[in-house]
Amino acid sequence: MELLAPHSPLRRRLRFASRRVNFGVSGAMKRHFTPMSADGAAEIESLLKTSYFPSWYGDAIGEDFFLSADGQAALENHMYYRLEMDRHEFIPWLASVVQLDGARILEIGSGTGSAAVAMAEQGADVVGVDVHEEGLQVADARARAHGLDRVEFVVGNAEELDRIFSGRMFDVVVFFAVLEHMTLPEREAALRAAWNILPAGKHLCITETPNRLWFYDGHTSRLPFYHWLPDDIAFRYSRHSPRYPFNVRFREADPNSVLSFLREGRGFSYHEMDLAWDGDATYRVCSDKMSFLVRRNPAKLAKYLASGDARRERLLHRYAPDRHRAFFRQHLDLLVQKL
Repeated sequence: MELLAPHSPLRRRLRFASRRVNFGVSGAMKRHFTPMSADGAAEIESLLKTSYFPSWYGDAIGEDFFLSADGQAALENHMYYRLEMDRHEFIPWLASVVQLDGARILEIGSGTGSAAVAMAEQGADVVGVDVHEEGLQVADARARAHGLDRVEFVVGNAEELDRIFSGRMFDVVVFFAVLEHMTLPEREAALRAAWNILPAGKHLCITETPNRLWFYDGHTSRLPFYHWLPDDIAFRYSRHSPRYPFNVRFREADPNSVLSFLREGRGFSYHEMDLAWDGDATYRVCSDKMSFLVRRNPAKLAKYLASGDARRERLLHRYAPDRHRAFFRQHLDLLVQKL
């Protein structure tokens, strides 16, 4: 089965998305984009279907899933869409604060490698660490498919950053769509360890992270108020989710099932940063992705300011006005500088 035919609806959506966010990408950045080799694409697709998705969903994933609209979308996202969005949104935003060429970047939770490839394309020396070995197999294949040798991947738990990277320092530590997949002890340990390997003046990035304070969970359950539920109630309520196979996986609350449930993704908020750093970390929020994007697109700015999301953000911010506005959006997308 060909993953994406040249004129498929999914391919058209991908091209549209690239044009939609293209305003933030300079010609210099585009010149560093690397094509994916045909052999590399075939290897990535095979690993996704035979290793990566089954490792997450087990028997719930079969050939019928990959023939479905949800399955096609999942493959498209991991094959192409995430990399395009990272190139056109994440990279211009990160580059507005950090000089990427030659930067030493640690990405925690590198998954299937889209963000790592996008950063390495711009000249960064990237190390990706992830507990999920099957995801790193895809990531390694992706880097080879794009002909990039300035990226390496390490299997490891973010709790062990101090041990894994003992004696190494980084210019940027990126938590890309990963904090929500950690247990609470893992989150605190990873944030503390990340702070320890950042020199003063360097940056920590949290991005694509569902905000626990937001009323709707569009990441895991696709249900309202789900982030606000205690874990035990959320576990039992997962069967009411419209998202398959999430809604059929969790019935018996044994330790393995509970851990798998938490790995699916629970919201994150600034409270955990406070707990992890316990008042010892001095930092400033120097940029957030939403503000960066809307400033460069007047139409997007006007649409956002008139939206319900903007009104909800203002309402939440009213109750903690000393916090940066980025802490009250649907997703946390912010760069903080260590002082």
